[in-house]
Amino acid sequence: MNDQTIEVSPLRNGALSAFIDWQGTAIEAALRLQHDQLQMISAWQRMAAEFNQDAWDRWTCRFGGGVPLDG
Repeated sequence: MNDQTIEVSPLRNGALSAFIDWQGTAIEAALRLQHDQLQMISAWQRMAAEFNQDAWDRWTCRFGGGVPLDG
């Protein structure tokens, strides 16, 4: 057997761990962005539900002849 040096794969010596760190950071940022989007959608839906309830209450008072049942 010869005394030849074996080249180390570039995936060793920290290159793989650097890539995994970068990938983890990118995934974390994407998940944070998705969380923020869901929070915005949830806030918009609550606002739309309040608007719908107000419109229903006004319609009930105007055309239903009385006070809304929940209020």
